[in-house]
Amino acid sequence: AKLNTLGKIAMNTVVSDNLKARLNIIGYRKEHPDVADYEIKNPVFVVGLPRSGTSFLLHVLAHDDLRFRGMRFWELNFPYPPPFPNSTTDSRIMKSDFNLGAYKSLLPNVEALYTLTSMSYQECVVIHAMAFLSPQFPTVSHVPGYVKYLQERMDYKAAMRWHKKFIQHLQHGVPKDNHFATTTWLFKTPWFTGMLEELVEVYPDARIVYLYRDPRKTMSSLVSISAQFTGMVTDDLVLKEVGRVHYNLWNVTHRRALRARKKIPKKQIFDVNYDDLNKDTIGTVRKIYEYFDLPWTEEGEVKMTAFVESTRSRKIHKHKLDKNQFGFTEEDIERDFREYTDEFTKPKGN
Repeated sequence: AKLNTLGKIAMNTVVSDNLKARLNIIGYRKEHPDVADYEIKNPVFVVGLPRSGTSFLLHVLAHDDLRFRGMRFWELNFPYPPPFPNSTTDSRIMKSDFNLGAYKSLLPNVEALYTLTSMSYQECVVIHAMAFLSPQFPTVSHVPGYVKYLQERMDYKAAMRWHKKFIQHLQHGVPKDNHFATTTWLFKTPWFTGMLEELVEVYPDARIVYLYRDPRKTMSSLVSISAQFTGMVTDDLVLKEVGRVHYNLWNVTHRRALRARKKIPKKQIFDVNYDDLNKDTIGTVRKIYEYFDLPWTEEGEVKMTAFVESTRSRKIHKHKLDKNQFGFTEEDIERDFREYTDEFTKPKGN
């Protein structure tokens, strides 16, 4: 990874924190064996290639908190003991604020790349990191050997089994008379895209919302952000090496997704076009509810609409780096992602 001093400090902290969290959860499960009895019914998974709108949709849906339970950043990073959902008084929130402040002071450019607070809804890549089966590590550092392991030898079923154990752990902290005891769990990470078959094995009644966007935009945006993260923790950044590693990983991942989609019942997958989501967010979300037979409420619509309106004035970070700097071209994307484009982005009948 050729980490600089800052990178060594950051990665040492990330690895040790993930180990501590994993051991705490395993220990809690041994002390409370009934955790394994908790059922996670009809969860909703938001998936799709990175930079295809999955984070935005996660936050929109999570704001209907009478329908869904999303996971806050502080809950995922401080899961022991199981937190009370949507708490605003837990002492771990203050600890999370402090850690985030330190993180942002060490990496001052990160705020321009990714808006993050302790109360932000967070994606499940953090959960997979506790099993060390996650693209979180190569996103913030150049570790091609680890990426090769993810591509060729990763146990995707193990990743999903750990995910379920983690969610059961969180569910154990919910009083049975609290409405979060019956709300629908809401999960998101692009990493799910490559393990759809295993996802449905572990969660047979899962409902999957699959976002798709022009891969020429998603790949250039992803690699641009990853290169900027990596550039903060190393003084020896080679853009073409970083770019090609990420390109190959997601090329393999999207092909796994296309194969898995053919095996999963259509009633369990709803496709969402990135452009449609941006143009008519609430209308698109309503279609998701209708497809999966989720009751639509005025209160939920008001909350989701308020969040969407709050994002309209946010400055969008532009990725100016030329794709050719990253070791791949538009011709490469058009060739390697042709099946993806044919299935999702071309008008029906073409």
